Amino acid sequence: MRAIAPMLMCALTLSGGGAFAQSADPDAMMARFEATQAAAAAQAQHPGDDQLTCDQIQTEMTSTMSDPAVQTQIQQMGAWAQEQQQRADAGRAQAGAQIVGNMALGLASSFVPWLGYSQMAAQRAQMSQMQNRADDAQARADQLMSGMEGVMPQLMRGQRLYELAQGQQCAFLQEQGAPAP
Repeated sequence: MRAIAPMLMCALTLSGGGAFAQSADPDAMMARFEATQAAAAAQAQHPGDDQLTCDQIQTEMTSTMSDPAVQTQIQQMGAWAQEQQQRADAGRAQAGAQIVGNMALGLASSFVPWLGYSQMAAQRAQMSQMQNRADDAQARADQLMSGMEGVMPQLMRGQRLYELAQGQQCAFLQEQGAPAP
């Protein structure tokens, strides 16, 4: 049941939330998410699940995970992850360039009076940009979390079906390279 929560917490951490973002209380958000997940997990257990054949499991799993809302959410999560990777790469490149510039400005401020003030102004502007990027990333992460809550019943049913397929050692899982139980 808790397989999705660590993934989401990792996504929220990578989004830049926490260090700068002043969004909703992360503990309250996580508590709401876990409550939604627990309710969906309880609904994912259907009477007669243990009697499903591998073919029936595969059919239901395919239809559950093919739901347009689930597919949209998966696509959004993939795009968001790619965006976060690009931001991280750009941030590393920008940080390297800023280090050299800050070192040069720091050295020059040793010789030119008042030059240190321009360095402080540049650092303040940089912090403001970082705050704006973190706020944007947190808002996007909040949107994704809401979307995940919307498809949580399908995701938890899919997880339940996957567990049933693992328990029965269904051939379609082995064909897809799923780990054995």
